[in-house]
Amino acid sequence: MRTRPFVVPTLAILMAGWLGAMPPAPAARAAQSAKAAAPAKLSADTLDKLLAPIALYPDQLLSQILLCAADPAKLSTLGEWLASNQNLKGSALQEAAMKAGFDASYVAIIVFPQVLDMMLSQPQQVRQIGQAFTTDRSSVFASIQRLRGLAQKMGTLKTTPQQEVSTQTTSGGEQVIVIEPANEQIVYVPQYNPQVVYTQPATTTVVVQEDDDSGEAVAASCLSAR
Repeated sequence: MRTRPFVVPTLAILMAGWLGAMPPAPAARAAQSAKAAAPAKLSADTLDKLLAPIALYPDQLLSQILLCAADPAKLSTLGEWLASNQNLKGSALQEAAMKAGFDASYVAIIVFPQVLDMMLSQPQQVRQIGQAFTTDRSSVFASIQRLRGLAQKMGTLKTTPQQEVSTQTTSGGEQVIVIEPANEQIVYVPQYNPQVVYTQPATTTVVVQEDDDSGEAVAASCLSAR
């Protein structure tokens, strides 16, 4: 039995909401006060290095990674919970995570074990990404678009039987490169070397399925925003 689809924001929706909102004066002053106490902004080069391994992921999955990274403690709790529920797979795993009280983004990402393992094994990098996403989303989105643009020029980011790559306009008027599954029932995760994919032309782009079980279809359903 499949879980009920979650309505979770895609990367484009997150970008539109951030780029299109202008806070009123009191909120702006409060934001400036909070900014003074926030960690220093990361440079564009640092952000590019942090985001390079995930910038070419499908938008639906990437948006969940960013949302989960914003709360490293809860991500760690999810890892501990998952270790105690290794007998569960696919929709059964997601249903159990829902009952355990995890938010939609964590429930969605839980059926991508390699992605989750990557995040749990790199707590410092994930923390930095989460802090940047919380305090400086525009720079995070700019880095993702910058990296995708470089990959497009190298021919390593393109439409394939597994994914569709297009340029769309957000509600804020921004031109963005969007990566979506070719089949909404299956989310494929690209496997690539971030050291070369943005700088060296490639004759092929290797894309493989993250898992070979029914959980993938469930993941795609949960990650779809309708």
